[in-house]
Amino acid sequence: MNFKNIVSEIVASDMTQREIAAAVDTTQAHVSCLLSGKRKQPNWRLGDALLRLHRERCGTSKRRPAP
Repeated sequence: MNFKNIVSEIVASDMTQREIAAAVDTTQAHVSCLLSGKRKQPNWRLGDALLRLHRERCGTSKRRPAP
């Protein structure tokens, strides 16, 4: 799963990094690291929260098998 793309699509849905962080109970810096690719995978809880937010904002979870 590519969380950089997931976070990028949430940002494109008109949410700021700070709003995303508040919605998934993390810091804006953590969201920034995921968005920039400095951090590839969040922990299970955060990943699940990001996927849920992505479904709500973008209409899909983008679940695809890993290459």
